[in-house]
Amino acid sequence: GRRRSSDQGAVLTADTDSFIIGQRVWVGGIRPGQIAYIGETHFAPGEWAGVVLDEPNGKNDGSVAGKRYFQCEAKKGVFSRLTRLTREPLANAGGGGGDSTASTPLDASFRSLTSPARSGTVSPTHSVQSYASKSPAMAGKAASLNVGDRVIVSSGFGSRPGMLKFIGETQFASGTWCGVQLDEASGKNDGTVDGVRYFECPAKYGIFVPIAKVTLSPSARKTSARLSRANSKESLNSLATMSSIATTATSRLRMSAQVSLAAW
Repeated sequence: GRRRSSDQGAVLTADTDSFIIGQRVWVGGIRPGQIAYIGETHFAPGEWAGVVLDEPNGKNDGSVAGKRYFQCEAKKGVFSRLTRLTREPLANAGGGGGDSTASTPLDASFRSLTSPARSGTVSPTHSVQSYASKSPAMAGKAASLNVGDRVIVSSGFGSRPGMLKFIGETQFASGTWCGVQLDEASGKNDGTVDGVRYFECPAKYGIFVPIAKVTLSPSARKTSARLSRANSKESLNSLATMSSIATTATSRLRMSAQVSLAAW
């Protein structure tokens, strides 16, 4: 389909996990409506919200390029990034970023989102620290994830296991994104989006999702816990050994003192 994703606006809501279908929201902080769809789409990577607006100032009827996501009256439907939705109206919400409108090809729209010079390759962790400083709420989560971790991706298609191959900012959308190589070929790419390679994997095994939708898999947590316990045990053993050495040294000093006194 021919789409444009103008998602250049600032993040209005960092905590997007609590958004649910049927919830009343404001798109961009200014247009009231009700969430009718949450999930991935065919027109852009990541998770989107389909909203039925109160007024007919939207873009569609819940259908994009022949694919229906929800049903509403013509011009009352709009798609928005979850980060561009607010739970209360904002007085000075600037920039209409985050809505999708029919205009130019998707590839061209992604090029318009590029702020740094296009290099063709992006470092997996080049921008995690800068994003963490902008969004303290995500700083802890970003610090707990590392490239190579086993993770679970939560999306409109359910929970899918895979390996974290990239974490950082991208050139196709704002915010921090995770690139994951899924265990099964249910993804959308090979680690490349709009000609920029973020990581390498077989075709259809790669997927990009916001960091809020990625969690460590239970197996990864167990491994981490085992390592932590092992390190703790080693530390305790080391402390016990040092204590034993100190006790022995003290006993020897006492014995030497007693011998000296007896001789005197």
